[in-house]
Amino acid sequence: MLKVLLVQKNKKNNMLIRKALEKKRDELEIIEINIIGENILERIQMLMPDIVLVSSEIQGETVMWLLNKIKEKKEFEHLHIIVTTKTVDNDYVRKVFRRGASDCLFEPLNEIAVVESVENLMEMILANKIKSIHSKAYERKMTDCNIVSEYAFFYDLMFNESSKSSLEIIRRVMNVGNGGFIITFDMENDDSYEIDYFEMQKKIKYKLFNKVEFNIGPVLHGRMCVYVHSEEGGGDDSVKTRNRLHWTAKEIYDLILQEGVDRLRAGVGRVYPIEKIGESYEESLRALAENKKDEVNVYREKVTDDKECITQYKEKVSKLVESIELGNSECFTMFEELLSYNEQLDEEEKYNRIVLLLTLVTYTVGSRVSYESEAKYYVEEFKKNFKLKKEDINIWATKRFNSILKGEKYTAGRKYSEFVKYCIEYIYDNYKERIELKDMAIKCNISVQYLSKVFREEVGVNFVDFLNKFRIKKAKEMMQHNKMSIKEICFEVGYNDPNYFSRIFKKLTGKTPRKYISEHIN
Repeated sequence: MLKVLLVQKNKKNNMLIRKALEKKRDELEIIEINIIGENILERIQMLMPDIVLVSSEIQGETVMWLLNKIKEKKEFEHLHIIVTTKTVDNDYVRKVFRRGASDCLFEPLNEIAVVESVENLMEMILANKIKSIHSKAYERKMTDCNIVSEYAFFYDLMFNESSKSSLEIIRRVMNVGNGGFIITFDMENDDSYEIDYFEMQKKIKYKLFNKVEFNIGPVLHGRMCVYVHSEEGGGDDSVKTRNRLHWTAKEIYDLILQEGVDRLRAGVGRVYPIEKIGESYEESLRALAENKKDEVNVYREKVTDDKECITQYKEKVSKLVESIELGNSECFTMFEELLSYNEQLDEEEKYNRIVLLLTLVTYTVGSRVSYESEAKYYVEEFKKNFKLKKEDINIWATKRFNSILKGEKYTAGRKYSEFVKYCIEYIYDNYKERIELKDMAIKCNISVQYLSKVFREEVGVNFVDFLNKFRIKKAKEMMQHNKMSIKEICFEVGYNDPNYFSRIFKKLTGKTPRKYISEHIN
């Protein structure tokens, strides 16, 4: 039965409408409300009628206001409004229809016109309801088809090598995008509580509908695979990507735990194109095998050469310092990459390395406190946060890094003018080449004298001294490798004369290159 609400100023209109719709009393429930002293919008919201016959002369507000309010609310999208009015004006009628009215009847009302208008709307409402029923049935059928498609995809992934033709079918049917990554969950459950895994999967899909695009496979021997869509390239091992993978897996992990699973582990493979998604599945199994605790473990390639790893880490630390000194935004990504080098360390080594890194960052940005007191501060911070899970330490360190660079202490990089910043950045990138102040002045389109004056005022040393200090710093880093001769290092850092290089090195370090290597490297 449909509800018809009468909101009329004239009682004669109510009587006429009731009389006109008398033959439809088995199909319609007619309700009247008093337009004086009542909040019409609230009453409509409470009664939720199908059709409202409203007078253009309602109390307090205009009918246009009411139509606008009804149009704004999604809950009224199926509501039909018939406006009754004494105004015979084409412009007014057009406005009424533009504001969302389904029909407009002129007063004095005519029974035939009322019946015709209401019957038309009844047919429309009935047609929409039938359409909605068919639509829901179609949605249920499509949901079933999607589930079958998803299961077929995972069977193919686990037991067959996907061909190009089958992948194209998967793309068309499942809309899986160009790539993604696999999460494999290992679930253990005692016999006291039986889990309906199919219902569990439906709940997970519903709760993450607007957050993550993914497909869920069948549960086989307590294991379940999830394919998460991603448009990134293959095999990305950066800490930023790893954190995103971990977050996605943790979201699903927590939802599975809510269903009463007693023990749960998760292995996460890296992002790959759809053609190589089998590699992500293999990596998820390896990550799962290494996962001895009930947690999420993201696959990471083992670093076989520890010396090479340490060298790369030191080089990246040096690049981070340079980026911070210039105030470049790339330093945030660099810091996250440095954190990824700590994944293979035990907890104590990882904490120590992060403390040293944060201390160095604070010192670089221009803190007035001593290096030692800053390190002590971070050690105390770690004691407070020692109960953090291993995966949360990187998040804590990243937040701390952001707060250091965005806080009041961050003065490095911001004090440089455009010309000076350009010169420093040029030195960082091209220190191996021949660099002279006059060439830099030409590049900046200013005089040599002005650039020299501004550089010294802002940096605290003249251009040549800054260049020499940076080159000797790079020379000391190269000596750490212990693979290059002093002569080779000399040319590698931009000097053409080994004797001149030795003089500059001794002037800045107090030792000859050979003695420095003997004391500090060997």
